Amino acid sequence: MELPEVEVVCRQMEKVLIGKKIVGAWGHPSKRFSPAKKSVGYTIQNIDRHGKYILLKMKEPYELICHLGMSGSLSLRPIKPEDETITALQLNKKYIRARWFFGAGESFGAGKGVGENVGENVGENAANKMSEIMELRDVRRFGWVFFVEEGNYSDIPTLQDAGPDALKPNFTVDGFYKALKSSRQNIKTQLLNQRAVAGLGNIYVDEALFDAGISPLRKSLSYERTEDLHKAIIKALNKGLKYGGTTLRDYRTFTGERGTHQNHLNCYDRGGQPCKKCQKPLSHIKLGGRGTTYCKTCQK
Repeated sequence: MELPEVEVVCRQMEKVLIGKKIVGAWGHPSKRFSPAKKSVGYTIQNIDRHGKYILLKMKEPYELICHLGMSGSLSLRPIKPEDETITALQLNKKYIRARWFFGAGESFGAGKGVGENVGENVGENAANKMSEIMELRDVRRFGWVFFVEEGNYSDIPTLQDAGPDALKPNFTVDGFYKALKSSRQNIKTQLLNQRAVAGLGNIYVDEALFDAGISPLRKSLSYERTEDLHKAIIKALNKGLKYGGTTLRDYRTFTGERGTHQNHLNCYDRGGQPCKKCQKPLSHIKLGGRGTTYCKTCQK
């Protein structure tokens, strides 16, 4: 998932999760998802995003942080009777890696699919307090869940070291130029490593570089070309938002819809097809281990 897909999820979450109390939680025992259980008893006060990270900020000074990886999705639904008795093995077969239960009253944690001890039942009294459940589904298990003190990202280096968010005011041309100038890597690799700017992945990097007319192989940019790329990045991301994100395989919004941006791509994954600017075939290469599509004629 890239910035537009995560932003769409955050905007939808904001409409329904603010003020909700987490009264129960369960996480797959791997270190990627087990921190979900730490969030029990806290109330969601605000929802933010930095790059590809979802930041659920609590009324108390803590944050529940989710990274959806390549195939993750979050969804909210009403509680069902079977949710109190489902086992961890059954959840794993459905690719559910974490669950959060929302409701009123005192918090509880233990129960099948609910708390730390999957072997115990939550009991009728506790179950009656639950009204909704949010689930993290992740087929490929590349996602992460963290629960940290607010603003303390020392255990999340890819967040702590990330550059400015590409759709926030502190992503400036001046700062972007300085960040790119400090590295000798090719421009695409710099954009993917999240240090110069946070939120871009393979899709939107290819789209932005195509729009700006910049080759992914370049290792330096003038200030003027950096300004062109800055504008193209913001344009590409807003276009992705307009169409609800890009669904190539797994991506779904928080309310379960597919994005449609995949029907409006100018460059990404169009190797061999005519360039929409010059009509010559687009080239497809491997760059830093990532498939890369670009126009040798239009991108210099």
